[in-house]
Formats: sequence, structure tokens, C-alpha cells
Amino acid sequence: MKKEILLVCFLVINMYSSDLIDKNTNQNDIKRGFHFGEVENIPNKKEDEKSVKIILTEMLEIEKKQLKEQKRIRELLESQYDPQPKKFINKDGKECIENESEDCYKYPILPSASRTPVLAKFLEDPTSMENAINYKQWEDKHFSHVENIGYGMKYAVLNNNKKSKTMIDSSSMLSGRHSVYLTNAKADILKKHAENIKIFILMSNDGREFKSVRNGITEAIETLRFININPDLVFPSQEAVANFENIIKKYDSYILKELNDLAPNKIVSKKTLDAINPISYPTYLIKYNDKKEKNFIQVFGAGNSQGRDFINNLYEILTLNGVVDVNEINNSLLQEYELKNFKKSEENRK
Repeated sequence: MKKEILLVCFLVINMYSSDLIDKNTNQNDIKRGFHFGEVENIPNKKEDEKSVKIILTEMLEIEKKQLKEQKRIRELLESQYDPQPKKFINKDGKECIENESEDCYKYPILPSASRTPVLAKFLEDPTSMENAINYKQWEDKHFSHVENIGYGMKYAVLNNNKKSKTMIDSSSMLSGRHSVYLTNAKADILKKHAENIKIFILMSNDGREFKSVRNGITEAIETLRFININPDLVFPSQEAVANFENIIKKYDSYILKELNDLAPNKIVSKKTLDAINPISYPTYLIKYNDKKEKNFIQVFGAGNSQGRDFINNLYEILTLNGVVDVNEINNSLLQEYELKNFKKSEENRK
């Protein structure tokens, strides 16, 4: 009886399961667990092997790069801290170790010089005129840049007074050190740019700069007018103008007349003085505008000064801002000025 019941159950299950299977079902699908199973998610051994190979190849490339970088670092460290003499073939065709003897002489180039190829080439073979010329041109450019660094530091104090911690003696800072010929050459260059230059002399509120008028301000104005620039006096208020004039009258009324003749324009602008925050009085401000590329405002002098200093300082400011090429003045030009001066002296003797 039990066998008969089991046989009936088996027949019923087979009948219903055959209806569940789609006619289009592949036999392979059935073997895997019916057609609705996730056949596509079954791992592919070949693809896995390919992925592993790609990863290993990438790791190998990274390791090669790291080894190359480590080798380069080692070479740099050895050359800097433990340099070893190198072998080379001398002019006689003999293999040499650098500087082991006279026959194996080779100019020792320091790592710092090696970082400047044009210098290294010149040091290795200074007899090559091409090397010498290339290095000289580079050196001229380098010294011009260094000169601008000096100018930049010099005027950083004057133009950044609110934050600068550097204390300077403005009168000694602005003292001239250049030859007369050099000053004349600079003055002629400044005349070419005079139409683009406006000079403002910033005055105090209490007239403290009155002692600077005769030896400072008037001489500065005369110098500026010599290079075709007419400056303006700038005061913080109308009361400051009156205070200044009253003090000058008591000191020397002639100086006031001379000053008014030289610089008749008096401007009241507290905003300008607050923005500049002068380090000393009077303070000299340049405004340059060529209406094309260059446009700047900068302090170029403060306190007492001599006329020659204003020419030097204005020239430096224009050089620093790229208006004037530092190589515009050279030895041949100065020799021309010296020759002109000599001829003029000879003519005066006759």
C-alpha cells in the first residue's frame, strides 16, 4: 500500500513540474538550476585570470618607476654628500680619473654650478668664445635681476610703512653715490618719459618740514623741473597749507616766494596722505601712466635730499617697474658723456 502511494506522488510531481518548464528552455540551463537562475553571475575563470595578469603588470610598472626614482635620489645624495671622481678620456686618449694628476685635470664644478648649465659649460671650456659670450649674456641678465632685487628691497620700506619693521635713516638712504656722467645719462633718459610722470610732494599737517625747504624741497623741485617735471604740493587740509606758509614767512619770506614760483599748485587731499602713510616729511610720490601698458603709483623718496638723489631714485623706480631697460646705460654711453664734458671744458678755456 505504501509503495502505491509513493508511486502516485511521483507521477503527480512529474506532471506539474513539466508544465513549469518553458518550451524554449535550454537543457544546460536546467542543469544549472532552471532558466530563471542567475547564469551570468557564474564566475568566468578565464576573465579572472586576465584581471589578475593586468593587476600584476600594473604593479610591476609601478615598482619599476619607484626603483628608477630611488636610484636617482641615491645618485643625487651621493653627488651632494659623497661625490666620487669620475672617469673620462683625456686629450691624449688615456682613460683618467678626474684630477688624479696633471694629465687628468678637469675643472671641479660644484653641484650649485651644475644647476646652471650655461655657467657649467663656460667653466668646463672658457676658451670657447661661444661659451664665453653665452655666459656673459646670461650674467648681464642675472645682474640686472639682482639689481632689481636691491631696488625692490630699498623701496619696500618706503611703500610698506604700515607693516614694515625696518627702521631707516631716510636722509642717508637717499644720498647719491653715482658719478656726474651717470647722473646726466639718467637725467636724459628721464626726460624722454617726463610726459608720463607726475610728481606729488606730500606735506605734514603741522609744517614740520619747513627746515627742509631751502636744502630739500626747493632743490628737489628745481631738479625735477630740469628733467621737465613740475611737481604738486599735497597737504592733508587747508589749515595745513596756512600753517606751513605762516611758519615759512617767519623763517624766511623769500623762500616762500621761491617755493610758490617753483610749485604754485597746492592740493588738499587727506585721503592721499592716509593711504600712503608717509615714513617722513616731505615724502615724494610718483604717478606713472603711459596710457598703454605701464600704470603705477609709488613712493621714491622721503626727508631731506639732494638733487642728484631724485634723478637716481626716479631712474631706479622706472627700471624696477620695467619702464627703462637697465642695460640702456653702459660704459660706451658714459664715455660719450665724458667726451662731451671734456670738449665743453676745452671750449671754455679758449
